[in-house]
This record gives sequence, structure tokens and C-alpha cells, in this order.
Amino acid sequence: MTDESGEQSPELDTDAGSDCGESAGNNASEAPNSGQSGRRTKGLRTFVAWIPFTVTVTGILLALLNSALTFTDYQLEPLFPYSAARTDHIYPGTFRSSNPHPIETLSTPGIAPATVSVEVVSLDLPARMASTRVSLSLSEEIVQNLRVGKGSERVMESNRASWGDAPVEIQLTTCLTAMPINCGVPVATVPLGKLVGNGGALPQGATVSTSITLPISGSPERYPSDAYYLSVNSPQVTLASNVSLYAKKYKSAFGEARLPTAVNLGIGRGLPDQVATFSESGNMHPRVLALTFERPVLEKATIYLMAMLPLVLGVVVSHISLRRHLASFDLGNAAGLIALILTILPLRSVLMPSDLASIGLTLVDYILIIGVLVMTAMLFVQYAMATTRALRDENLRLADATPPRGA
Repeated sequence: MTDESGEQSPELDTDAGSDCGESAGNNASEAPNSGQSGRRTKGLRTFVAWIPFTVTVTGILLALLNSALTFTDYQLEPLFPYSAARTDHIYPGTFRSSNPHPIETLSTPGIAPATVSVEVVSLDLPARMASTRVSLSLSEEIVQNLRVGKGSERVMESNRASWGDAPVEIQLTTCLTAMPINCGVPVATVPLGKLVGNGGALPQGATVSTSITLPISGSPERYPSDAYYLSVNSPQVTLASNVSLYAKKYKSAFGEARLPTAVNLGIGRGLPDQVATFSESGNMHPRVLALTFERPVLEKATIYLMAMLPLVLGVVVSHISLRRHLASFDLGNAAGLIALILTILPLRSVLMPSDLASIGLTLVDYILIIGVLVMTAMLFVQYAMATTRALRDENLRLADATPPRGA
């Protein structure tokens, strides 16, 4: 405002100067607050950028822990609780023999044993069951000393109708080292008439017409380091109540209608991919026999290498990308890692046998999962580093653009 002479009023000049000073002071006080808010926002963005990487690393640690627990999972030995006095490799189409335990022959000296042959035809690994073919043959000494009734009349001299259908029971107890199935119950029954001919013992014996299923123990979740075993505790052959084993020179019946029994364990030619081992307890313990099935070493090594291959390729690709010190997210590296991740999905169906596909996670699955998580972590760490680097560069630009306070 001016007076009539055109000169400005000194009071208004003072008020204008006061308003400008207050405005400058307010701007100066708001600048630090806005800088602090921006730094908090950038810090939060940096924290959020590293969350996916942290979650993925946690998944890797959990997968490693689960795989270690699976690999070191304790399982009973085939002859538990006894140690093996004899072990021998067995090949498809072959058998290994076990003679009667000395205790079993104390009451039947000089009598050649009956022979039970058990051939493993196929394995149902998820169900932990083995399909077997069982056959039985009697020795000539047993047939010549069989009596009908209480030792009064030889079987060969009596009416065949009185003993031809008499059951001969085969017991293969598996309770000691496997699931409590068939404990004390005959797994097969053969009529005596199919074991004895008109002239004496039939050398080929009799084969059970139906397939016998026996439980096996094992750990399919440790594939390809899985192992399975079929254990048989104190195998025995028992005669019917109206037939006894009697020798004139001993003038008494032998035992309680239980025959001395030799056992042949073998595997069929339909199991060429399995490495089998026969084991037997010693004479100081009850007789326990076992067949252990494992995968060949070369097959296991090949499966492990194939399962780890995507992981190795992902590490190489990421290492090359990280050595470039890129300031931005490398889309080419990301595309390569994503392509490797996608190859893992069909790789499982190639490495995993069809019969084990439904049992859950195995060691191979954990290796593949770790590969996916590691490659995902490499993607996330590059994303987090690029985000952190971009925020840091933005802070530097803002710092350079901000004038000094005294200017």
C-alpha cells in the first residue's frame, strides 16, 4: 500500500517480510520429515524384496532335513535280532539251500529232511508284499517211515484212501522280523497223496497251485536306496494227526508229527533288476532265513546323477549371471532358470518307477524339490539385489539433487 506521494508504507514491508520468513521456515522444517518418510518407505521396500528369498531358503532347509531323516531312517535288519552267520548273493532263477537246524534233527537222526522251496515271483513294493511259488517234496526216508495211526501200519502198505487226502501243512512264520501276518498259520497245505506215489516219494514233490503272498519289510521312501527283505522264522512241515513219522529201530514216533525240513529260497527270472542276498542265522540261534532285495549300484548312481543334473545346471547359469554384476534383473538368466525348473516335472516320471509313484515323497523327490527351491532362490536373490541396488541409486540421486542447507 502506498501514500499519495507514491512511497510504500514501512508497516506493510515488515508484514510481508514476516510472511516470507515463516513460509521458508515451514519448508525447511518439512524437508527433514519428508526425507525420513522416504527412507522408511525405501527400507520397507528393501525388506519386502528379500522376503521371497528368505521363504525359499527356509524351504530348502526343511527339504534337506526331511531328506536326511528319510535317508537315516532306522529299519530292522533282515535277521533281527540275530546276526547273519552266512550270506550269499543270489541271481534270478537260482536258489540257496538251508539245512535243518541241529535241534530239529535231534529227534530224527538219520532221516533225510523234507524240502520246501520258496521262489519269489514278484514284489509289490507299495503294499510290501511278495508273491511266491511254494513247493514241497518228501525224502524217501520219510516216506518209508510214515505210519498211519499210532505207528502200526506203514503208509505204503495201507489203503491209500485212508491217508491220500491227509493234509501236510507248510508254515513259514514271518512274525519275528516282519509284519504279524501268518503267525503260526500254515501258508499252504498239500495232500499227502500228491507227495507219495505207489513206489515211494515223488522226487519232484508237489507245487502249491495258488500263489502264496508273504509280507516283506522295507523302505520304499528311500528310493533309489530302498531295500526290502523277506524273512522266514523257523520254517516247518507238519503232518496230519492220523499220520506219524516212525522208525522200527527207534521204536517210537518222532516228535509231534513235525518233519525235519530243509528250505530252498530263490528268486524267479522275472526279477532281473534286483540284487538279492541270501542270509541265514547261525546254529546258536533259532533258524531265520532272509532274502534282501536292493537296486544295482550303477542304477542308483545314475538316478542320483540325473536327479541332481538340473540343480547343477541352475547353479552354473546363476553363477555366470552373478559374475556380471548386473544392475538390473537379468531376464535371460530368469528364463533359463524357469526352463530348468519346468524340466524337473517330467523328470520325476522318468526316474520314478510306476509302482512307487503313489507312495509319497522319496529321496529322489527331495533332491528334485531342493533343485527347484535352489533355482527359485537364485531368481529371488537376483530380484532382491536388483531392487536393493535400484533403491540405493535412487537415494544417491536424491542426495545429489538436494541443495545444502546453507545455500
